[in-house]
Amino acid sequence: MRATLLYFFPAVLALTACRNTPAEKAAKPAVFPENNPWIDRGCELITDAELQEMYRIDPERDVLNTRPLPGKAYCLRTWMRPNWKQIESDNEKPGAVYKDFSNAMALELIHYGSAVQATGRMALNRREQRAMYPVDVPDLGDDALWAPSTNTLLVQYGPFILNMLLTCTDTPEGNLEEARRVAERVLPRLAQ
Repeated sequence: MRATLLYFFPAVLALTACRNTPAEKAAKPAVFPENNPWIDRGCELITDAELQEMYRIDPERDVLNTRPLPGKAYCLRTWMRPNWKQIESDNEKPGAVYKDFSNAMALELIHYGSAVQATGRMALNRREQRAMYPVDVPDLGDDALWAPSTNTLLVQYGPFILNMLLTCTDTPEGNLEEARRVAERVLPRLAQ
C-alpha cells in the first residue's frame, strides 16, 4: 500500500501543477490594486456636483445618495427621478407596465498594471462573455463593450477598465448614450 502511495502521490502533484499552465495564466490578466491611484477615490471619477449638473438632480428632492467602497476604486450613487411619486403610483394601477422610479450609477475602475494586460482582459471579455456584452461601442477609450441586459458599459483606457452600470432612462439604448456621456467625462481624468 505504501509503495502504491509513493507512485501515486507524484502523479497527483504533476497533474495539479499542470492545471495552471502559462497559457491559462496569460488568459486571466492580473489586477494590480496597489498601483491604482483611484483606490478610495472612486467617487472623484465623477463628482456629485457634476452628476447634479448633468441630470438636474436636486439632492433633497431626489434623495441623492453616494456610497464609496473602502479599499476599492468604486462609487455607487442612487437618486429618485423628479416625478418618482407619479411613476410609483402609475406602477400600482392594474395592467400597468412597470417603470423604474429611481436611477443608479455604479462605477468601478480596475487597474491591470499595463495596457497590454487590460487589452487582454477586454479580449477575454469579448471572447468568453460575448453573449452578455454583445454591443461594441466605437470611438470610446481604447475599446468598449455594452451589455444591454444589465445596462453595463466596459471601457478600456490604457491600463484601466472602467466598469459602469447606469440606469437613468427607460431603455438600454438611452442608458448607453448616458453611460457614454459619463465615460467621456471620466476618461480624460485617467490620463492625469
